[in-house]
Amino acid sequence: MTARQGWKPESGFLHYGWDGYDEAAILYVLGLASPTHPLPAGSYIRWTETYQWENIYDREFLYAGPLFIHQFSHAWIDFAGIRDRFMREKGSDYFENTRRAILVQREYARRNPHGFTGYGRDCWGITANEGPVPATLKVDGRAYQLLGYAARGAPYGPDDGTIGPCATLASLPFAPGLVLSAVHHFCARYPDMIQGSRLPSGFNPTVPGGSPSGWVSTADFGLDQGIVVLMTENYRSQLVWNLMRQCPYIATGLRRAGFARGQKRRQSPKPNPSRNRVPNPNLKPRPRRSLRLSQSLARSRQRSLTPKPRPSLSPSQRAEAHAKPKPQAASRKPISASRRCWTDRSVTSSSPASSKTRRMPGVSSLQPSLRLRRPACRRRRLTPKPTPRHSRPRGQRGCRDRVEHPCERISAHPSPYGRCR
Repeated sequence: MTARQGWKPESGFLHYGWDGYDEAAILYVLGLASPTHPLPAGSYIRWTETYQWENIYDREFLYAGPLFIHQFSHAWIDFAGIRDRFMREKGSDYFENTRRAILVQREYARRNPHGFTGYGRDCWGITANEGPVPATLKVDGRAYQLLGYAARGAPYGPDDGTIGPCATLASLPFAPGLVLSAVHHFCARYPDMIQGSRLPSGFNPTVPGGSPSGWVSTADFGLDQGIVVLMTENYRSQLVWNLMRQCPYIATGLRRAGFARGQKRRQSPKPNPSRNRVPNPNLKPRPRRSLRLSQSLARSRQRSLTPKPRPSLSPSQRAEAHAKPKPQAASRKPISASRRCWTDRSVTSSSPASSKTRRMPGVSSLQPSLRLRRPACRRRRLTPKPTPRHSRPRGQRGCRDRVEHPCERISAHPSPYGRCR
Protein backbone atom coordinates (compact mmCIF):
# COMPACT_ATOMS: atom_id res chain seq x y z
CA MET A 1 0.00 0.00 0.00
CA THR A 2 1.24 3.50 -0.83
CA ALA A 3 1.47 6.38 1.65
CA ARG A 4 -1.76 8.20 2.51
CA GLN A 5 -2.18 11.89 1.78
CA GLY A 6 -3.18 12.86 5.31
CA TRP A 7 -4.37 11.89 8.78
CA LYS A 8 -7.14 13.15 11.10
CA PRO A 9 -7.48 12.46 14.82
CA GLU A 10 -11.17 11.61 14.44
CA SER A 11 -11.03 9.29 11.42
CA GLY A 12 -7.34 8.38 11.04
CA PHE A 13 -5.64 8.19 7.65
CA LEU A 14 -7.37 9.54 4.58
CA HIS A 15 -8.56 7.23 1.84
CA TYR A 16 -6.59 9.13 -0.78
CA GLY A 17 -3.11 7.81 -1.43
CA TRP A 18 -0.05 9.07 -3.30
CA ASP A 19 -0.59 7.07 -6.47
CA GLY A 20 1.14 7.80 -9.77
CA TYR A 21 4.18 9.98 -10.31
CA ASP A 22 3.77 13.20 -8.34
CA GLU A 23 5.60 15.52 -5.94
CA ALA A 24 5.70 12.86 -3.20
CA ALA A 25 9.29 11.78 -3.90
CA ILE A 26 10.71 13.81 -1.01
CA LEU A 27 7.87 12.54 1.23
CA TYR A 28 8.93 8.93 0.64
CA VAL A 29 12.61 9.75 1.11
CA LEU A 30 12.01 11.41 4.49
CA GLY A 31 9.47 8.77 5.53
CA LEU A 32 11.85 5.90 4.83
CA ALA A 33 14.61 7.65 6.82
CA SER A 34 12.51 8.28 9.92
CA PRO A 35 14.41 6.95 13.00
CA THR A 36 11.19 6.31 14.98
CA HIS A 37 8.28 5.55 12.58
CA PRO A 38 9.72 4.77 9.13
CA LEU A 39 7.55 3.82 6.18
CA PRO A 40 7.45 0.13 5.23
CA ALA A 41 10.42 -0.93 3.13
CA GLY A 42 8.27 -1.88 0.13
CA SER A 43 6.10 1.25 0.08
CA TYR A 44 8.39 3.10 -2.33
CA ILE A 45 8.50 0.15 -4.74
CA ARG A 46 4.70 -0.09 -4.69
CA TRP A 47 4.53 3.65 -5.43
CA THR A 48 6.77 3.32 -8.50
CA GLU A 49 4.52 0.49 -9.76
CA THR A 50 1.78 3.09 -10.30
CA TYR A 51 3.95 5.16 -12.67
CA GLN A 52 2.79 5.97 -16.19
CA TRP A 53 5.58 5.88 -18.81
CA GLU A 54 4.55 7.69 -22.01
CA ASN A 55 5.89 8.46 -25.47
CA ILE A 56 4.69 11.95 -26.43
CA TYR A 57 6.03 13.95 -29.36
CA ASP A 58 8.72 11.27 -29.90
CA ARG A 59 9.98 11.69 -26.33
CA GLU A 60 9.78 8.93 -23.73
CA PHE A 61 9.39 10.13 -20.15
CA LEU A 62 7.57 9.53 -16.88
CA TYR A 63 4.33 11.38 -17.44
CA ALA A 64 2.78 13.96 -15.15
CA GLY A 65 0.61 16.73 -16.63
CA PRO A 66 1.23 19.75 -14.36
CA LEU A 67 4.74 21.15 -14.55
CA PHE A 68 5.06 21.72 -10.78
CA ILE A 69 5.12 17.93 -10.19
CA HIS A 70 8.44 17.74 -12.01
CA GLN A 71 9.92 20.54 -9.84
CA PHE A 72 8.88 20.45 -6.20
CA SER A 73 10.91 17.46 -4.99
CA HIS A 74 13.82 18.61 -7.17
CA ALA A 75 13.95 21.91 -5.28
CA TRP A 76 15.45 20.02 -2.30
CA ILE A 77 17.12 16.92 -3.77
CA ASP A 78 19.44 16.88 -6.76
CA PHE A 79 18.37 13.75 -8.63
CA ALA A 80 20.94 14.23 -11.39
CA GLY A 81 23.02 11.10 -11.86
CA ILE A 82 21.19 8.90 -9.29
CA ARG A 83 18.63 6.24 -10.21
CA ASP A 84 16.18 3.99 -8.47
CA ARG A 85 15.17 0.58 -9.82
CA PHE A 86 12.50 2.07 -12.13
CA MET A 87 14.85 4.60 -13.75
CA ARG A 88 17.62 2.03 -14.13
CA GLU A 89 15.26 -0.07 -16.23
CA LYS A 90 14.37 2.97 -18.38
CA GLY A 91 17.98 4.17 -18.77
CA SER A 92 17.24 7.65 -17.44
CA ASP A 93 17.03 9.62 -14.17
CA TYR A 94 14.53 12.04 -12.66
CA PHE A 95 16.55 15.13 -13.58
CA GLU A 96 16.57 14.12 -17.25
CA ASN A 97 12.90 13.21 -16.97
CA THR A 98 12.04 16.75 -15.88
CA ARG A 99 14.00 18.16 -18.79
CA ARG A 100 11.99 15.99 -21.21
CA ALA A 101 8.73 17.09 -19.59
CA ILE A 102 9.73 20.72 -20.21
CA LEU A 103 10.41 19.94 -23.87
CA VAL A 104 7.00 18.25 -24.18
CA GLN A 105 5.27 21.29 -22.68
CA ARG A 106 7.11 23.61 -25.05
CA GLU A 107 6.18 21.47 -28.05
CA TYR A 108 2.54 21.37 -26.91
CA ALA A 109 2.46 25.17 -26.67
CA ARG A 110 4.09 25.46 -30.09
CA ARG A 111 1.51 23.20 -31.72
CA ASN A 112 -1.35 24.83 -29.74
CA PRO A 113 -4.01 22.22 -30.62
CA HIS A 114 -6.85 24.19 -28.95
CA GLY A 115 -5.99 27.55 -30.52
CA PHE A 116 -5.38 29.54 -27.33
CA THR A 117 -4.08 33.08 -27.67
CA GLY A 118 -0.41 33.63 -26.92
CA TYR A 119 0.75 30.00 -26.94
CA GLY A 120 4.07 29.46 -28.69
CA ARG A 121 7.63 28.19 -28.41
CA ASP A 122 8.45 30.97 -25.91
CA CYS A 123 5.10 31.03 -24.10
CA TRP A 124 4.61 27.84 -22.10
CA GLY A 125 4.24 26.77 -18.47
CA ILE A 126 1.06 24.80 -17.82
CA THR A 127 0.73 23.91 -14.15
CA ALA A 128 -1.55 24.10 -11.12
CA ASN A 129 -2.33 27.77 -10.56
CA GLU A 130 -5.07 30.33 -10.26
CA GLY A 131 -7.15 31.06 -13.35
CA PRO A 132 -10.17 33.07 -14.39
CA VAL A 133 -13.47 32.51 -12.64
CA PRO A 134 -15.10 29.26 -13.84
CA ALA A 135 -17.32 30.11 -16.76
CA THR A 136 -17.88 29.40 -20.43
CA LEU A 137 -16.12 31.85 -22.72
CA LYS A 138 -16.81 32.28 -26.43
CA VAL A 139 -14.07 33.87 -28.51
CA ASP A 140 -14.25 34.04 -32.32
CA GLY A 141 -16.97 31.43 -32.42
CA ARG A 142 -15.10 28.96 -30.18
CA ALA A 143 -16.23 28.05 -26.66
CA TYR A 144 -13.67 27.77 -23.86
CA GLN A 145 -14.36 26.40 -20.40
CA LEU A 146 -12.53 28.44 -17.76
CA LEU A 147 -11.44 26.42 -14.72
CA GLY A 148 -10.50 28.83 -11.93
CA TYR A 149 -7.86 27.31 -9.66
CA ALA A 150 -7.04 23.90 -11.18
CA ALA A 151 -4.17 21.50 -11.82
CA ARG A 152 -3.69 22.15 -15.52
CA GLY A 153 -1.49 19.85 -17.55
CA ALA A 154 -0.18 19.14 -21.02
CA PRO A 155 -0.87 17.56 -23.38
CA TYR A 156 -3.82 15.64 -21.96
CA GLY A 157 -5.24 18.61 -20.05
CA PRO A 158 -7.14 20.07 -18.49
CA ASP A 159 -6.22 23.39 -20.13
CA ASP A 160 -8.06 26.68 -20.55
CA GLY A 161 -5.28 28.90 -21.92
CA THR A 162 -3.83 29.99 -18.55
CA ILE A 163 -0.02 30.20 -18.38
CA GLY A 164 1.95 29.94 -15.13
CA PRO A 165 5.14 32.01 -15.64
CA CYS A 166 6.44 31.03 -12.19
CA ALA A 167 6.56 27.39 -13.28
CA THR A 168 8.42 28.47 -16.40
CA LEU A 169 11.08 30.35 -14.41
CA ALA A 170 11.35 27.50 -11.88
CA SER A 171 12.55 25.23 -14.72
CA LEU A 172 15.82 27.18 -14.91
CA PRO A 173 18.21 24.41 -13.68
CA PHE A 174 16.90 21.93 -16.24
CA ALA A 175 16.78 23.97 -19.47
CA PRO A 176 18.29 27.43 -18.85
CA GLY A 177 18.40 28.40 -22.52
CA LEU A 178 14.70 27.72 -23.11
CA VAL A 179 13.65 29.30 -19.81
CA LEU A 180 15.56 32.55 -20.29
CA SER A 181 14.21 32.85 -23.81
CA ALA A 182 10.65 32.45 -22.49
CA VAL A 183 11.20 35.01 -19.70
CA HIS A 184 12.56 37.53 -22.22
CA HIS A 185 9.41 36.94 -24.27
CA PHE A 186 7.17 37.51 -21.23
CA CYS A 187 8.90 40.80 -20.42
CA ALA A 188 8.79 42.04 -24.02
CA ARG A 189 5.28 40.87 -24.99
CA TYR A 190 3.41 41.19 -21.66
CA PRO A 191 5.19 43.86 -19.56
CA ASP A 192 1.95 44.91 -17.84
CA MET A 193 1.58 41.56 -16.04
CA ILE A 194 4.86 42.07 -14.08
CA GLN A 195 3.93 43.72 -10.79
CA GLY A 196 6.54 44.71 -8.21
CA SER A 197 9.39 42.86 -9.98
CA ARG A 198 7.61 39.52 -9.69
CA LEU A 199 5.78 37.24 -12.05
CA PRO A 200 2.10 36.56 -11.38
CA SER A 201 0.68 33.17 -10.50
CA GLY A 202 -1.02 33.03 -13.88
CA PHE A 203 -2.30 35.02 -16.83
CA ASN A 204 -4.65 34.16 -19.68
CA PRO A 205 -4.30 36.16 -22.92
CA THR A 206 -7.34 34.37 -24.38
CA VAL A 207 -9.67 36.21 -22.00
CA PRO A 208 -10.34 39.70 -23.38
CA GLY A 209 -8.95 42.49 -21.24
CA GLY A 210 -7.52 45.95 -21.32
CA SER A 211 -4.01 44.72 -22.22
CA PRO A 212 -2.36 41.98 -24.29
CA SER A 213 -2.01 39.92 -21.09
CA GLY A 214 -5.77 39.51 -20.84
CA TRP A 215 -6.64 38.17 -17.40
CA VAL A 216 -3.83 38.46 -14.79
CA SER A 217 -3.83 36.93 -11.30
CA THR A 218 -3.58 39.49 -8.50
CA ALA A 219 -2.97 37.04 -5.63
CA ASP A 220 0.42 36.20 -4.16
CA PHE A 221 1.00 32.48 -3.52
CA GLY A 222 4.00 31.28 -1.57
CA LEU A 223 4.08 28.05 -3.58
CA ASP A 224 4.69 30.03 -6.77
CA GLN A 225 7.17 32.60 -5.48
CA GLY A 226 9.02 30.14 -3.21
CA ILE A 227 9.79 27.59 -5.93
CA VAL A 228 11.20 30.41 -8.08
CA VAL A 229 13.61 31.45 -5.31
CA LEU A 230 14.76 27.88 -4.60
CA MET A 231 15.29 26.91 -8.23
CA THR A 232 17.06 30.16 -9.10
CA GLU A 233 19.54 29.62 -6.28
CA ASN A 234 20.06 26.00 -7.29
CA TYR A 235 20.83 27.14 -10.81
CA ARG A 236 23.15 29.90 -9.57
CA SER A 237 25.15 28.11 -6.86
CA GLN A 238 23.39 24.79 -6.01
CA LEU A 239 23.20 26.04 -2.42
CA VAL A 240 20.03 24.17 -1.44
CA TRP A 241 21.21 20.94 -3.09
CA ASN A 242 24.59 21.10 -1.35
CA LEU A 243 22.98 21.71 2.04
CA MET A 244 20.59 18.78 1.62
CA ARG A 245 23.44 16.48 0.64
CA GLN A 246 24.83 17.03 4.15
CA CYS A 247 21.57 15.90 5.76
CA PRO A 248 21.98 12.28 6.97
CA TYR A 249 18.24 11.59 6.72
CA ILE A 250 18.20 12.47 3.02
CA ALA A 251 21.11 10.11 2.34
CA THR A 252 19.49 7.33 4.38
CA GLY A 253 16.13 7.73 2.66
CA LEU A 254 17.65 7.67 -0.82
CA ARG A 255 19.64 4.56 0.02
CA ARG A 256 16.60 2.74 1.43
CA ALA A 257 14.56 3.71 -1.65
CA GLY A 258 17.16 1.96 -3.82
CA PHE A 259 18.90 4.97 -5.36
CA ALA A 260 22.42 4.43 -6.63
CA ARG A 261 24.90 6.39 -8.68
CA GLY A 262 24.21 6.29 -12.41
CA GLN A 263 25.37 8.29 -15.39
CA LYS A 264 26.48 11.91 -15.07
CA ARG A 265 24.15 14.79 -15.67
CA ARG A 266 23.65 15.77 -19.24
CA GLN A 267 24.64 19.33 -19.97
CA SER A 268 21.67 21.61 -20.41
CA PRO A 269 21.74 23.95 -23.38
CA LYS A 270 23.41 27.25 -22.52
CA PRO A 271 21.45 30.47 -23.02
CA ASN A 272 22.07 32.17 -26.34
CA PRO A 273 21.64 35.95 -25.92
CA SER A 274 22.05 36.57 -29.64
CA ARG A 275 18.92 34.51 -30.38
CA ASN A 276 16.59 37.34 -29.34
CA ARG A 277 18.51 40.16 -31.02
CA VAL A 278 16.74 42.13 -33.72
CA PRO A 279 18.60 41.74 -37.04
CA ASN A 280 20.24 44.88 -38.38
CA PRO A 281 18.81 45.68 -41.85
CA ASN A 282 21.86 47.83 -42.71
CA LEU A 283 24.28 44.98 -42.13
CA LYS A 284 25.18 43.28 -45.40
CA PRO A 285 25.48 39.48 -45.36
CA ARG A 286 28.97 38.10 -45.54
CA PRO A 287 29.69 36.80 -49.07
CA ARG A 288 30.26 33.08 -49.31
CA ARG A 289 32.96 31.42 -51.33
CA SER A 290 31.90 30.07 -54.66
CA LEU A 291 32.17 26.37 -55.34
CA ARG A 292 34.82 26.93 -58.01
CA LEU A 293 37.01 29.02 -55.67
CA SER A 294 36.71 26.41 -52.90
CA GLN A 295 37.71 23.62 -55.27
CA SER A 296 40.69 25.65 -56.53
CA LEU A 297 41.90 26.28 -52.99
CA ALA A 298 41.52 22.59 -52.17
CA ARG A 299 43.58 21.58 -55.22
CA SER A 300 46.37 24.04 -54.42
CA ARG A 301 46.48 22.83 -50.82
CA GLN A 302 46.67 19.23 -52.03
CA ARG A 303 49.54 20.07 -54.40
CA SER A 304 51.49 21.74 -51.59
CA LEU A 305 51.09 18.68 -49.38
CA THR A 306 52.02 16.14 -52.09
CA PRO A 307 55.81 15.36 -52.04
CA LYS A 308 57.63 16.01 -55.30
CA PRO A 309 59.20 12.91 -56.95
CA ARG A 310 62.98 12.79 -57.07
CA PRO A 311 64.58 12.74 -60.55
CA SER A 312 65.94 9.32 -61.51
CA LEU A 313 69.68 9.27 -62.37
CA SER A 314 71.44 6.87 -64.69
CA PRO A 315 74.42 4.83 -63.37
CA SER A 316 76.88 7.11 -65.21
CA GLN A 317 75.31 10.27 -63.77
CA ARG A 318 75.31 8.75 -60.29
CA ALA A 319 79.05 7.83 -60.61
CA GLU A 320 79.85 11.33 -61.88
CA ALA A 321 78.02 12.89 -58.93
CA HIS A 322 80.01 10.76 -56.48
CA ALA A 323 83.27 11.63 -58.19
CA LYS A 324 82.79 15.37 -57.83
CA PRO A 325 84.78 16.86 -54.91
CA LYS A 326 82.62 18.10 -52.10
CA PRO A 327 82.84 21.85 -51.45
CA GLN A 328 84.95 22.75 -48.44
CA ALA A 329 83.25 24.48 -45.58
CA ALA A 330 84.16 28.12 -45.28
CA SER A 331 86.70 28.70 -42.53
CA ARG A 332 85.59 30.88 -39.68
CA LYS A 333 87.31 34.18 -39.23
CA PRO A 334 89.48 34.43 -36.14
CA ILE A 335 87.98 36.35 -33.32
CA SER A 336 89.65 39.72 -32.84
CA ALA A 337 91.67 40.35 -29.76
CA SER A 338 89.14 42.88 -28.57
CA ARG A 339 86.32 40.31 -28.50
CA ARG A 340 88.27 37.14 -27.70
CA CYS A 341 87.82 36.39 -24.01
CA TRP A 342 89.67 33.08 -23.98
CA THR A 343 92.11 31.53 -26.41
CA ASP A 344 94.36 28.97 -24.80
CA ARG A 345 93.22 27.89 -21.34
CA SER A 346 95.43 30.47 -19.67
CA VAL A 347 94.52 33.12 -17.16
CA THR A 348 96.52 36.31 -16.71
CA SER A 349 96.93 37.43 -13.15
CA SER A 350 95.81 40.92 -12.29
CA SER A 351 98.67 41.46 -9.88
CA PRO A 352 101.28 43.88 -11.34
CA ALA A 353 104.08 41.97 -9.68
CA SER A 354 103.18 38.78 -11.45
CA SER A 355 103.47 39.04 -15.24
CA LYS A 356 103.54 35.30 -15.81
CA THR A 357 100.55 33.30 -16.94
CA ARG A 358 98.97 30.60 -14.88
CA ARG A 359 97.98 27.45 -16.73
CA MET A 360 94.77 25.66 -16.01
CA PRO A 361 95.59 22.29 -14.45
CA GLY A 362 95.22 19.31 -16.76
CA VAL A 363 95.00 21.40 -19.94
CA SER A 364 97.87 21.85 -22.35
CA SER A 365 98.70 25.22 -23.77
CA LEU A 366 98.88 23.61 -27.23
CA GLN A 367 95.09 23.33 -27.37
CA PRO A 368 93.96 26.84 -28.29
CA SER A 369 90.89 25.58 -30.13
CA LEU A 370 89.31 24.05 -27.04
CA ARG A 371 86.89 26.29 -25.23
CA LEU A 372 85.92 26.10 -21.61
CA ARG A 373 82.17 25.45 -21.19
CA ARG A 374 80.67 28.21 -19.05
CA PRO A 375 77.25 29.85 -18.83
CA ALA A 376 76.93 32.39 -21.61
CA CYS A 377 76.40 36.09 -21.03
CA ARG A 378 76.54 39.12 -23.26
CA ARG A 379 80.33 38.82 -23.61
CA ARG A 380 80.82 35.15 -22.77
CA ARG A 381 81.29 34.78 -19.05
CA LEU A 382 84.60 32.87 -19.17
CA THR A 383 86.31 34.21 -16.06
CA PRO A 384 86.84 31.54 -13.39
CA LYS A 385 84.59 32.00 -10.41
CA PRO A 386 86.52 33.87 -7.70
CA THR A 387 86.90 32.43 -4.24
CA PRO A 388 84.03 33.35 -1.93
CA ARG A 389 84.86 36.18 0.45
CA HIS A 390 83.91 34.25 3.57
CA SER A 391 86.52 31.54 2.77
CA ARG A 392 89.44 33.96 2.54
CA PRO A 393 91.52 35.18 5.46
CA ARG A 394 90.23 38.30 7.16
CA GLY A 395 93.06 40.48 5.85
CA GLN A 396 92.46 39.49 2.24
CA ARG A 397 88.69 40.05 2.06
CA GLY A 398 88.58 42.55 -0.76
CA CYS A 399 88.47 42.85 -4.48
CA ARG A 400 92.19 43.56 -4.96
CA ASP A 401 93.13 39.91 -5.37
CA ARG A 402 90.42 39.10 -7.92
CA VAL A 403 91.26 37.76 -11.37
CA GLU A 404 91.07 40.39 -14.04
CA HIS A 405 88.64 39.67 -16.82
CA PRO A 406 90.16 40.07 -20.32
CA CYS A 407 87.27 42.29 -21.32
CA GLU A 408 88.20 44.82 -18.66
CA ARG A 409 91.45 45.50 -20.39
CA ILE A 410 89.64 46.85 -23.44
CA SER A 411 86.77 48.62 -21.67
CA ALA A 412 86.98 52.27 -20.70
CA HIS A 413 84.83 51.60 -17.65
CA PRO A 414 85.74 48.24 -16.10
CA SER A 415 83.07 46.40 -14.18
CA PRO A 416 83.41 46.79 -10.42
CA TYR A 417 82.45 43.10 -9.99
CA GLY A 418 85.09 41.69 -12.33
CA ARG A 419 82.45 40.35 -14.71
CA CYS A 420 80.94 41.44 -18.00
CA ARG A 421 77.65 43.23 -17.48
